Amino acid sequence: MSKHSAAQLAHLKSEVLTANADTRAAALAALTAVGGEDVFAFYLSLLDSADQWLRNAIAIELKRLGDARAVESLFCAALEPTNIGANGTLMYVLRSFDCRQYLPQLFEIILHHGYEALLMAVWIVDEQEFTPDAAMRRDLRAAVAQARQHPSPALLEFGIEELAELADAVLAD
Repeated sequence: MSKHSAAQLAHLKSEVLTANADTRAAALAALTAVGGEDVFAFYLSLLDSADQWLRNAIAIELKRLGDARAVESLFCAALEPTNIGANGTLMYVLRSFDCRQYLPQLFEIILHHGYEALLMAVWIVDEQEFTPDAAMRRDLRAAVAQARQHPSPALLEFGIEELAELADAVLAD
């Protein structure tokens, strides 16, 4: 971890918020190299940004930091209704973390979000081992059944039968 003064960190943080993409990228790289609680908290505070580029860049930097405490905030950002259709990068980043406590959220994304996020969520479900309890299996089966009756465009593109196979594999008793 590099040593930077509070003033240097404040300057880098302000550069993350500038309009110049090169300046932003350089500041993010420098902050990630510094790491630490202050940088981590700063990144989490930016996940709710309306700026898609910034939100995605922050998610990538959180992946680089590798701090599992980011998972809940990444899921919150991915599930934010205003981010539907623009949350594929958030889901890509989540692939790097243990998401076994987030099976309902993953199914929410699979069933109701855009195609890219759906694919990343399916990939997470395929890669990680989940142990849903009986109530969760029941609730997720009901959600899958409803989505099969009224599929989203992304779910139609993915395939209803593929969804059924995924659900059967993950939600088996």
